[in-house]
Amino acid sequence: SWQPSVTSTLPQMYTPPLDHAEEDLPLVDRNQSKGYYNFNVNDFDFGPKVWSKIDVTNNEYSHYAKVGLKVSKNLCGATGQTPIDLTHVNRNCKEFHQIRARGGKWKNLTKEGEITFHILPSHLRIQIDSDHPKAPRADSPGGFVELYADHVEITTPSLHTMNGVRFDAEYSIYHVQGSLSRILVMSVVIDASQNIHNQQFQKVLNAFWRVDNCGIPSVQSEHVSQPDENDGNDGSSNRGQNPDKTPKASIPSKFNLYNTEMVPSIYWYAYDGSLPRPPCSKIANWRVYDTPMKISYLQLKQIKYLLESGPCQNKEGGQVHVRPIQPSNGRRVWKCTPEDFLSDCERFGTLCPAP
Repeated sequence: SWQPSVTSTLPQMYTPPLDHAEEDLPLVDRNQSKGYYNFNVNDFDFGPKVWSKIDVTNNEYSHYAKVGLKVSKNLCGATGQTPIDLTHVNRNCKEFHQIRARGGKWKNLTKEGEITFHILPSHLRIQIDSDHPKAPRADSPGGFVELYADHVEITTPSLHTMNGVRFDAEYSIYHVQGSLSRILVMSVVIDASQNIHNQQFQKVLNAFWRVDNCGIPSVQSEHVSQPDENDGNDGSSNRGQNPDKTPKASIPSKFNLYNTEMVPSIYWYAYDGSLPRPPCSKIANWRVYDTPMKISYLQLKQIKYLLESGPCQNKEGGQVHVRPIQPSNGRRVWKCTPEDFLSDCERFGTLCPAP
């Protein structure tokens, strides 16, 4: 089990250049498993410039095939890719109401083992059984009705940029429905520059501190003391080892993926794009909210530590875990604002934020 040793030094806000050129990236291990890729733009064997040659036979999104989504072909060299810079809006808002999200029955899902936490070399992931009738779900204009949350990804830095600015991280909720050929991704960029502790987001981070193994599936220990969500957890507690246990959610039962501390707006940028990593399938409708989630310096440090010094350490080089910004190529990008629709709270007195 990996042993954390986070110091109290607060990190600086991380703002890499858009091309992700990192001169200090170590050489990659040439003896990688089939399907290996990384984010080093200077690596012409495994980096983003040659992702189109990566074997995607058993990729991390292969489970989408069971609901009829096409994820077996490598489309990383195609147009219409994610992520993009959200600057130039060239279409009017197409939606007429907010995305109506329901948090599901977290207590039921936890008891039945339907939620698991995983640390991967490129991101933190919450995996949810989207077939479960009590899973979190969202209704969105445009034919996206009763889409169930399949998983959540937390990346650092942000996938998307806004007006050329890259944020510290991004929180993305992926939704699926068997009758549709596309997925809906609700995404929020994360900003730590104001050093505001986010209590709800800390609940998520606390769960990841219990993960012992890299990848999916992972194992968790039931014998690890839960970090105190109020002190910002410095990750100094030891991890137990319990390799025969199925990973279990350690977030309290009253939890909502769409809590306003984590999804602070109902207005978004929107475009049709792809999965952000191989196989880069062009099946994603992105809704990137216009207001960042606020977190503290220490919470950002936890994300980075879990990815760079946690159970996946030495699996990838450098501090960049996201794909370079892709050309928009004249794609339709629109932004919805209060001029396009009011909140359901203002219209109907429903879905109002808790006081």
